[in-house]
Amino acid sequence: LLVPQYNIHCGFIYLPVDSNINVIPNDFPEDHSVFMLSLLQWHEQAQYPEGSSHPPCSGQEAWLERFVKEVRRLATAAGDFEVVYQGLPASRVLGNETWDLVALVKFTSIDTFRNTIGSDDYAPSTLEHRDAALKNWKLLFFTSPKSRSSENR
Repeated sequence: LLVPQYNIHCGFIYLPVDSNINVIPNDFPEDHSVFMLSLLQWHEQAQYPEGSSHPPCSGQEAWLERFVKEVRRLATAAGDFEVVYQGLPASRVLGNETWDLVALVKFTSIDTFRNTIGSDDYAPSTLEHRDAALKNWKLLFFTSPKSRSSENR
């Protein structure tokens, strides 16, 4: 979305658990960082499929020690990746959902993000851990605003 009078690029996409990541528009600004805000609720015990080679663990461990480790490896190879913030929700203001962790992640560009999730390694090295770890999650995807005043600096 471009807000013409201010030349502000704002992108926001909500990706629920069963979404197709290909819904991200092709017109995201290439010169902007891409941020993802993840709202996460894990299974008490990770739900790996029967016959999985992974030892039992908590959903939290499957996410933090397995999924995030692999995403970090792939994102670093694709460009740059930073966990800007990760924390425990203090209280719920609206709604009835509860979250175990809130994380804000930054990719330097949409290409870095696409190269990370589009790599041949992404699905086989991450999705089993993500699906085993998470009971519920929401992913909010956005770019930072770029105004005319910042372009003139």
